Amino acid sequence: MAGRIRRIEEKAQPVLTALDQINVEAASRKTGVPPSTLRDDLKKVKKALPEILASRKRGPKPENRVADSTAKRSETEESRVCPECGGKVTKNGTYWVLMLAMGWMGVQKVLIQRRRCKKCGKEIASPERVRQTEARQAWWQQVSRLTVLSRFKLRLSVRLIQTLVEFVYGRSVSVGHVQRLRIS
Repeated sequence: MAGRIRRIEEKAQPVLTALDQINVEAASRKTGVPPSTLRDDLKKVKKALPEILASRKRGPKPENRVADSTAKRSETEESRVCPECGGKVTKNGTYWVLMLAMGWMGVQKVLIQRRRCKKCGKEIASPERVRQTEARQAWWQQVSRLTVLSRFKLRLSVRLIQTLVEFVYGRSVSVGHVQRLRIS
């Protein structure tokens, strides 16, 4: 009968019978494993059989999903009141941000939730947007350091520095940016 839920004893009995009928000596000769090792392994399989044959739902465990959803909810629902006027903050759509990682890592898309105050219209920055901004600023700081080092310490030309930055970071930088940097 298809779709019938069987008890573990019903499932385990035929498998145990099949395991008992295995000729351990012949199987050990064929595989090159000592018979005592094969017997020990079969005992372990017999002990673990009820656990292996137990019916389970597919996918992650429910308690893990609950923890993930509460973490997401607390992050997205953290600011309900506008810091400027005290008005109610509501969701105001989402947008995709293309995150350009190092050249060999490729492009990643990140979905960012936009939030605005209903009263004054001020946009509230989401934690993901703040992280994106910090990452972008850190990248430009690294590029500036490499550019200043190459220009003033190594005395490389502007075009050579532009090629170096593109090689190291996988993104090109304008000649004007390289020329504008000064030692401070």
